[in-house]
Amino acid sequence: MNGTRRWIAVLSLMGLATVAVSAIGTAEVSIQASPATVSGTYDVDTELVLPEIVTVGVSGGITGRYALGFSEGASGDFAARTLIGPGSVTMDYQIFDNAVDRLVLKDLVASPDASELITGTAIIGGTDVPFEVAVLQSQMVPPGLYQDSVTVLLYEGANGVDGLKETAPMGISVDVPAFVTLSLVTTGGAFDPALDTMTLDFGALAQGGQRDMEVLVRANVNFGVDVESANLGSLSNIDIGDPSTVPYQMTVDASPVDLSAGPVNVVSDVGPTPLGGNRYAVVFTIGSLGGASAGAYEDVLTVTVTAQ
Repeated sequence: MNGTRRWIAVLSLMGLATVAVSAIGTAEVSIQASPATVSGTYDVDTELVLPEIVTVGVSGGITGRYALGFSEGASGDFAARTLIGPGSVTMDYQIFDNAVDRLVLKDLVASPDASELITGTAIIGGTDVPFEVAVLQSQMVPPGLYQDSVTVLLYEGANGVDGLKETAPMGISVDVPAFVTLSLVTTGGAFDPALDTMTLDFGALAQGGQRDMEVLVRANVNFGVDVESANLGSLSNIDIGDPSTVPYQMTVDASPVDLSAGPVNVVSDVGPTPLGGNRYAVVFTIGSLGGASAGAYEDVLTVTVTAQ
């Protein structure tokens, strides 16, 4: 080609086209599930703790901020929530965030402090928010059903700043069974249901010798106390071949008790008693030894408390 050169240039054009797609939506929270009633059975010696869950749902987004609270109930006082039972008798209870922190949960109507609510972020599918209802122990009240009604309040936004979103009613129902228990203690001793036996040792028997004790009864109903003597009010020689007996006198709160005819009612009283129980003083006094032979003597008494 007569020395003619041809240059071929190849120009590659490359580029990356991007399309930005964005969507702006507003996530809304809602009460997906909430207990209609929280219920349990009460034992005076134990705090009744009822764990529950409110499920917070989300729509229109992936996550949503919320704050969850509870109204004060019929008492009108967050610090002193009460259940109402027979005869308008009340029991104290509380709604806490959890068993460790025990934050009393309120609402933003009366308390504008979000630290007194449960706050968090809910996700699609629902987020379980635990809380607990606790009925305080040691409340001596008549048997029956004790109830209150509160409102579950769900607020939207961080710390509930976007306002109240939804509410749900929640009932609280606690059954208090009737009970009677007794304790046999030394004079001045404290009530202990495990103390249901006692031995009084007179040592060497002598006429006029005395021993004392107390019967304590804890009950939330009216009750009676009966006593029965195996030997009908006498100490018997433990030698079954020896018929010797030594009489004694029993008194309850200074009133003589005749044990010679079998079981006898020694107390009829009303409940509820104090937590420490009603206290009844019992004294045993040895009578004449007469011609009782030497030896060991004993009697066994059965003390029974019955609801009336």
